[in-house]
Amino acid sequence: MINFKTVFPGRGSFTNFTITGNAEVLGGTWYHSANSGGAVEVERICITVGGDFTLGAAAVINLDARGYAAGQGPGAGNQVASSSSRSASYGGKGANNPAGSVTYGSAIYPENLGSGAYSNGGGAIKLKVGGVATIFLATPSSRRLIVDQANKGTKSANYTFIPAELPPESEAHPAFASELDDVTLVVTNGGFVCLTSDLRIGDIGWIKGDLALNAFTLYCKADEPENFPSNYGAGSVTANGDLFIFDNGDKLNLPGRIVWGDQPVEWRVATVSEPKEAGVIAINDLYSEGYFLHGSVVGITVEATPGFDFIRWEGMVPKSDEEL
Repeated sequence: MINFKTVFPGRGSFTNFTITGNAEVLGGTWYHSANSGGAVEVERICITVGGDFTLGAAAVINLDARGYAAGQGPGAGNQVASSSSRSASYGGKGANNPAGSVTYGSAIYPENLGSGAYSNGGGAIKLKVGGVATIFLATPSSRRLIVDQANKGTKSANYTFIPAELPPESEAHPAFASELDDVTLVVTNGGFVCLTSDLRIGDIGWIKGDLALNAFTLYCKADEPENFPSNYGAGSVTANGDLFIFDNGDKLNLPGRIVWGDQPVEWRVATVSEPKEAGVIAINDLYSEGYFLHGSVVGITVEATPGFDFIRWEGMVPKSDEEL
């Protein structure tokens, strides 16, 4: 556990902790001491990270009850025992507040300590990240992966890739299960997220940035929400990507998709001849591409155009001059 001793401006000399490079916190707990200033806010966490910041799923920033003491603070709530009669104010007004209690701080960019009611209010953190902020938030009922870009740089240079790497072949493919399969994805502040394979997650809570499907399938366990993504951050979902790049540099560029409702895995089979006019490739004698349930038997045939000969298969299968 790390207790940061940074304080609000004017309450001491140590007002900011600076990390010049990247910061990756994969475990442990960050916190600050409970407010020692009575009616004046003193303690908080204030950190500046020059590069990227990652808070892993096993790491915690815990500021519970680190703010104003019970019944104190600008938005102090009632200290009565009845749960229906106590709540403090902050960016919005709490219910049944005593006379003199006011709203304060910002509901959008909160930086102040929380006021107390029956117990202490919450603490405060100010985290300034120069690069990409990737944060896992875990609670007893849910986990969130938050990507906050702060509009830093361009998409091509600053994508956060998920999954970060594929597991060994001996483990389940991320389309079936992974460390993200119960996570709610939140993309905010102009963040850029890009799929690196088919992937199953819990839900998409917010997109105020860009989600690039990169020709892959994103399986969401949650049901499809209404007016997505317009009512969920109004960000963009970029479907297309290069599914495969051949040895000669040609690209198989196709759209990806989001599948809601915890549907079973379907694998994409897509074909193309080189050059395109050289022949006709058929999947199950009907399609040039399609999605097929895991375990399905798929037949692929090729018929060369007069003047062309079949040479070999190439792509996400071993190179072969045999028929598939």
